[in-house]
Amino acid sequence: MGDGLIASSDGRVVSTGSNLILSIYAIHNNPQYYPDPQVWNPYNFDEDKVAQRPNHAFIPFATGLRQCIGNKFAMISMKVFISKILQNFKLTTDQTEFQFDYYLIVRCRNGYHIKFEERSKEKRSDT
Repeated sequence: MGDGLIASSDGRVVSTGSNLILSIYAIHNNPQYYPDPQVWNPYNFDEDKVAQRPNHAFIPFATGLRQCIGNKFAMISMKVFISKILQNFKLTTDQTEFQFDYYLIVRCRNGYHIKFEERSKEKRSDT
């Protein structure tokens, strides 16, 4: 190869010093690791399924030396937030189809139309 070039295993050549961007969307929607990736399946994150995938098949906060230092705090905060929302509200939507714009992050073109219906106090657990 010459100086200043890196060859990949599939024969692609990249000049040294090039900036590369990984598509988190493409990684997280790879059917090799997530069967039917457009359908939400919480079982994709069972311990046995996670153990079968490469280490970097799920990287919502990046990876390596420059990964988000607040990732554990963010995950705990999101779990608490979502559990409190679901504890107090029933969420519904009439939307059946979504159109997305693909930039550095994926955005829903027309937004998400979610109805929050407050749960009765009897249906809430005591906390």
